[in-house]
This record gives sequence, C-alpha cells and structure tokens, in this order.
Amino acid sequence: MLNNIKMVTKKFSPGIFPGIKPVFILFLLIPFGIKAQNLVPNGDFEYYTQCPNDYGQVSYAVPWYLPSNGSSDYYNECVTAPGASLYVDVPSNSFGYQYAHSGKGYCGIGKSDIDIVYFEYLASKLSIQLETNKEYCFELWLSTSDTMCTYFDKLGVYFDQDSIHTNSNFLNLSPQILFEGFMTDKVNWVKYESSFVASGGEQFLCIGLFDTTGVDSLITCNDIFSKSGEYFFIDDVSLIECTELNLVIPNIFSPNNDKVNDNWFVQSAFTMNVRIFNRWGNIVFEEYGKQPVWDGSNCTEGVYFYQIEINENIKTGFIQLIR
Repeated sequence: MLNNIKMVTKKFSPGIFPGIKPVFILFLLIPFGIKAQNLVPNGDFEYYTQCPNDYGQVSYAVPWYLPSNGSSDYYNECVTAPGASLYVDVPSNSFGYQYAHSGKGYCGIGKSDIDIVYFEYLASKLSIQLETNKEYCFELWLSTSDTMCTYFDKLGVYFDQDSIHTNSNFLNLSPQILFEGFMTDKVNWVKYESSFVASGGEQFLCIGLFDTTGVDSLITCNDIFSKSGEYFFIDDVSLIECTELNLVIPNIFSPNNDKVNDNWFVQSAFTMNVRIFNRWGNIVFEEYGKQPVWDGSNCTEGVYFYQIEINENIKTGFIQLIR
C-alpha cells in the first residue's frame, strides 16, 4: 500500500521549540480515509445466481429486482450462451461498448418511446433500515449508452419503507435524491453523489426517472431508433451513513501560487464545519459547507491543526504548510 508514496521529512530546530531536541516528523502525501459499510447489497453487481442470456434479467444479480413493467438489464463478462453475447455481454453488447467500472458486471436502465412508452428502474432491499434524522450519502457510477442519442436532464433515487412495485410502465413517486443535468458521456464512467436525511424505516431503494415534470430532453441524431429513448449503464451503487463517509484529508500542502497543491480541502459529499488552529490554539480559518477550502493566506510555514465536525462527530489531525 505504501508503494509509490512520496514522503517529506521536516526537521524542527531547538530555536522553534526551546529546550526540545531536534526531531524528524514524517509526512505522507496521501489522504486519510475511513472505510464505511455499504448498505446496498451487491451494489457492484458482481454476485449473480446465473449468467444473463437475454434482456430484463436484473433479478439474476440478487437482491436487485424489476419494480415495474420495464425490462432493466444485467450485463456480465460471464456470458457464454450462444447469441447472448450480442445482447448482454461485457464489454460489447447491444447498447454499446463498455467495461464495468469495477469487476465484471453492471446494469442498464432506460426510457423507450417505441410502440409503448415505458420507463425502466433498478430496485433493491437495503441491508438495514435507515434511522430517523440520520444523513445518508448515496453514490453511483453512470455511463451513457453508445446507441442512443436522446438525453434527459434528471435521474432520481427513491427510498421507501415498503417494497417498491407497480404493474404500470411508470413509477410516479417523489425521489429524495435528484441528479440534474444532461448525462451525455459515452466513454467514461461518471460519479454522481448526493445525500439526504432519512425519515426512518426506509429499507428499499429504486433508481430511475420518477417525475417527468420539468424534464428537458436533448436529441443529437435523426435515427428513428437511436432518438427514441435514453439508456444508462449503472455500476457501483452505494449508500452509507454520512458520518462514516470516506474522508480524504491531506496532511500537507504548499500555497505558493504554482497551481500545484495550493489549497487544502477535505473531499466529501456532505456538510461540515472546519476549523484550522495554529500552534498557539488560535483559529486561523473557519468555514461551514460541503467542501471548505483553506488557501493558507496570512499564515507562515509550519504545523497547523484541523477540527472537522460532522453531525456532532469530530475528527482532528495536523497539516503541514510549506512555502
């Protein structure tokens, strides 16, 4: 794990701390993280009861299931059945060419306007019930299908206490999380993340387009099939308690205006209060938000200390400022 990690040593002289012998402190130029439990079972779609051989087989990636009449699809490199590779193989399948974001499998959902208008969804039961007034952080990775050229500007994630089902082609629900903006990247996997506060007791989630009100579309071709709908590949779905979110906290930065490591900030998807103290305990920086940024202005080179507060949970540590 420590391969290819750059390290810096800093010597403190007796003049800085009178009466104390010189010491060397080792600073690793890597972030600090806390691994959290993913509450979405099989969020990477790697476990399956059998390899897919046709469309609409999301249920093979248990515990995922189809909550509507739409035929959401499961893709995996394990495909060997004759003809199945044309439809649900990885990386090449009927909707494009894409390797999994991780592992060998992923799922796909879309909206079709051919013959019958219908929407596709992915649903699953969570590993535990969500707790009242707790903030949960959600994340998924998405890549747009090669074959489709219609794009919508909204994708929702809905949570419920009960199993989510409908006998119709559309789930008219109000998602707690809504991603907005045209999702047009057909080459890369793009991360979408957000958070919400649980009402309590939610134990099912569903991903898809739930409300067509105010939804805009972007059409980039004239082919009848390709412009008839939208289709996404989805991988690595996760839900964790925000207080357990991976905190990427650098412990060294160099604000010298060379556009390299000029700012110190915590990579996160949730709201926090950050305070920076000098060695005398004075606050030199304080900011509240989702990603507070400290540029080290008006501060001399040396060691500083941070305090990060998230939902009454506090994380502390040191930062080395080098000029």
